[in-house]
Amino acid sequence: MRNKTKAFAASVLAAGFAAGLFSTQFITVDAAGNTIRVGEDAATINEALAVAQEGDTVYIPAGVYHEQLNIDKNNISLVGEEGTILDAYVPDETEEEKANPRKNDILPTEDKFAMINVCASGVTVNNIEIEHLYLDSANPDVSPMGIKVNPGLSDINISKCKIHDMGCNYNTEDGDTTGKVLDVGFNSHGILVQGMYKENEGINNVTIEGCEIYNLRLGQSESLVVNGNVDNFKILNNHVHDNDNIGIDAIGFEKTVNINDGGETLKDGVTLEDAMRDRARGGVISGNIVENISSTGNPAYPYDEENPRPAGTDYREASADGIYVDGGCDITIANNFVRNCDIGVEIASERVIQKDKSFDFSVTGIKVTNNTLYENNGQAGICIGGYEEEREIVYGCEFTNNTVYNSENVCLKVQHTADADNLKSGDYPANVFEKNLFITDGKARAYDEAFEESKYSEGNTFTDNMTNDKKFKTEGVGQFKLEGIDVSDMSANVSSPDDLAGYGANGTEQNLVDTDKPDVEDVDDENIDDENIDDENIDDENIDDENIDDENIDDENIDDEDVEDENVDDEDVEDEDDGDDDEHHHHHHHRNHCRSFDKHSCRH
Repeated sequence: MRNKTKAFAASVLAAGFAAGLFSTQFITVDAAGNTIRVGEDAATINEALAVAQEGDTVYIPAGVYHEQLNIDKNNISLVGEEGTILDAYVPDETEEEKANPRKNDILPTEDKFAMINVCASGVTVNNIEIEHLYLDSANPDVSPMGIKVNPGLSDINISKCKIHDMGCNYNTEDGDTTGKVLDVGFNSHGILVQGMYKENEGINNVTIEGCEIYNLRLGQSESLVVNGNVDNFKILNNHVHDNDNIGIDAIGFEKTVNINDGGETLKDGVTLEDAMRDRARGGVISGNIVENISSTGNPAYPYDEENPRPAGTDYREASADGIYVDGGCDITIANNFVRNCDIGVEIASERVIQKDKSFDFSVTGIKVTNNTLYENNGQAGICIGGYEEEREIVYGCEFTNNTVYNSENVCLKVQHTADADNLKSGDYPANVFEKNLFITDGKARAYDEAFEESKYSEGNTFTDNMTNDKKFKTEGVGQFKLEGIDVSDMSANVSSPDDLAGYGANGTEQNLVDTDKPDVEDVDDENIDDENIDDENIDDENIDDENIDDENIDDENIDDEDVEDENVDDEDVEDEDDGDDDEHHHHHHHRNHCRSFDKHSCRH
């Protein structure tokens, strides 16, 4: 397969240059480095990487290339022209190939499961499109990936790449209602940055910017993830959409803690110092658009025999986050637009904290600010805390100036956050919610306390927030009247008669609506002239005697010229609460993800 791939790429490039199809534009590189042009200085991309020296740039003209790449030299830049595609699908040409449709395709293996495998520091990957790398059957040791960054590296830059239409071919049978065959072994990533817990196996200074990641079938994994010992990362201005599991994730403790037995022990040979390094930290997730992320149709989350999947229905409850911090710390999540995901932003950790605090895998130092979270109706706009007592403790985090809108379920869902006793002792500072807008429509609620009788759901302080949900009555949350909301691009336009300046995300604009109505009790009867009432404008069919309430008289039937403005008191006009007492549905948010692997092959 490799020989044919090589010959195919060379022949296509030769024909392309002969016909003048490829651009001859040059790129600016460091004067100390050379530019190696695929098709000119080397027949294939891999051959160009083989001859490249530290500081060189490998430039790839537009075209389709059937190659997996391994970058194992420091300070190499891999740059594609617009239209440069790495495609794992190889067209079938002979009759034998047509009879075996996957015969020539690039398939992921235990040693080679990424289309671009980064094994050196100072590497730049720019403007490469990746597609069609699929795992055909469940295998816990193989995970197809667009780009993987391996442990022990620094100064990695991935920009303007497009990764799509790849991942897991779930090969489910129509009659399967339990999905047991899918319980393990299906995992895929668009981009994985994987640091390991030993001091020399971390990753430092990674930027992923301006990429588009979409149409991925991820199994139990994530679209774009920094996992484990990754410090100083930036995930900026990416568009992640239409995938069947988590959009952007920052993970901790997966490689050091045995989650299968409750997360109460460290893995063999792992020290507590190792475990404390095993978490993504010191990062920024900003300016991203994340939309249409849901696990409801993902069969890697099977029902069990006692609760089989009804025929023709989705596989499992909605549990995929747009942006997720699972065990990370000291991370800023700002200026993002998250729409139509199961959960907009979730802050938690899927590991257990020991009662003696010998293993304190809590999450702290997360700042969620200036985000617009719209119609994340599967569960919640924001979700914090754990699905079990003593698991996923979240403390000392800040949620400020976010605009959160839901038409179903809840804007803010609180599970187990911090133990009330620890809060009193000062061990765990409270999470602070300030200047947020929690906007509801339909049967949605602004707030849901998932475990109302548990002291582990405490630890949240509200300071000067606003909501239109009249049922969310707590200190630090004021009320406003919503007339309408319109969301486009990354901003929301809220119509309200109340001044909302300073609340919600910076992109939230307001249309001040005048809804004042005259107070009938203050209208002077002597100024009403019966002769000015036009009988022709009274429609008997629209008058419902039972619904006539003096306080709700519509000013359209009162002659403005005869009403004295000074007598109109809008403080006496009160909206009726027509909200339904919805039944609260609490979902225990347990996923037991199997995201990535200890193996980090850097082979040719």
